[in-house]
Amino acid sequence: RKEDNTAIGRCGFSHFYGVQFDGMDHYYWGSADKVTKDGDIFQLLELGYTYSKQAWGKGYATEAALAFRDYGFNTLRYDEISSLVIKENLASIKVAKKLGATDITDCMVHDSPSFNLTNRK
Repeated sequence: RKEDNTAIGRCGFSHFYGVQFDGMDHYYWGSADKVTKDGDIFQLLELGYTYSKQAWGKGYATEAALAFRDYGFNTLRYDEISSLVIKENLASIKVAKKLGATDITDCMVHDSPSFNLTNRK
């Protein structure tokens, strides 16, 4: 937080490693050796955000994620940016939709039912 220099969370780009398995993409964070399913491994650029509970509902995730989205599209020249969100995390789904996610697909993230919410330039 700017006013008191308190760390309240994080937002930024990272790479997930994925594999198509049983007709669905399965994603794993960290490195390719984290993938537990068989298949051809691919990378996905992900815009993620995680905030402490006391920061929820105050717009921090949306503000930061919009800045990263714009930086990714305008400065880094990315054509698309995805956010991987566990299905029960309704607030994070709402943030991804505010970013302009129009392509929403089912996927698994570390074996948890999730959505891949994708923004295209």
